Amino acid sequence: MAPTAPPSDAEALTVTGTFNGEAQLEGGCLWLTDGTGQQWEILWPDGYRGGFQDGEPVLISGGALVARGGAMLTVRGTLPTDIGSFCLAGTILRADTLRVANPSPG
Repeated sequence: MAPTAPPSDAEALTVTGTFNGEAQLEGGCLWLTDGTGQQWEILWPDGYRGGFQDGEPVLISGGALVARGGAMLTVRGTLPTDIGSFCLAGTILRADTLRVANPSPG
């Protein structure tokens, strides 16, 4: 669920959205799309790594697959002001926590 007003960089923000990505965009870009259609480029919490397997977005933790493209994720974090992005896939969110609602759709 997206906020109605942008928080400051110090305010915690929770975003729930569909995990998605494009392997060919700038060498591979991943994002969440929330219920309003807004895209969020996630800086994953410690221990998580996003990537692609056979062109499909995947999220890995501790070497184990935890989510595939289309999964519903909830992340909580802050908006960083000290970095930019090559992907330009949406608003950047530095995630502190992550919860996977469904590892892979349907």
